[in-house]
Amino acid sequence: TENSWVFIISNPWERQVLLVYTSLAAIFSILGNTFVIYATSQYSSTTRQFGMAKPTVFMIKQLAISDLLFSTLIIIPHICTLYYSSWELGPALCHVMIYCHDIPAVSTVSFILAISLHRYMRCHNPTRDRLFRVRGIGSSLLLAGLIYTWSCLKTVLKFVLRVETPC
Repeated sequence: TENSWVFIISNPWERQVLLVYTSLAAIFSILGNTFVIYATSQYSSTTRQFGMAKPTVFMIKQLAISDLLFSTLIIIPHICTLYYSSWELGPALCHVMIYCHDIPAVSTVSFILAISLHRYMRCHNPTRDRLFRVRGIGSSLLLAGLIYTWSCLKTVLKFVLRVETPC
């Protein structure tokens, strides 16, 4: 089915350029985020390395996971749409994409905000940094759960409010 939420380019040359660019962006994003997830997984939970607190490393890992979800769940179907010049992945996946594309986008922005606030508080007043300091990374886990819940809320609202989809 034709899908109006993804722009279709009629000029074949322009479509090929955008297809190559988007494909390279997806490849670099998937490889880069996979490396960040691996690197942050190697971070020792008992010591501070490279001057970063455990919550910051945890949030960077969550940001990479969120961005990896965006790269695989949003960009790859977009590449297929660019390649075929129409939505060829079926109406069911179209509805899933319409409802769920906000989850990785909102969570990515929220994790960037959480990292920025944490680093600001650590630099501005390092002795009073209490937001992330509850026995290890327990509060960071709670914050990550809240961010993912917040990200899913828009999808649930779209579904409950029966937002029209172009599928």
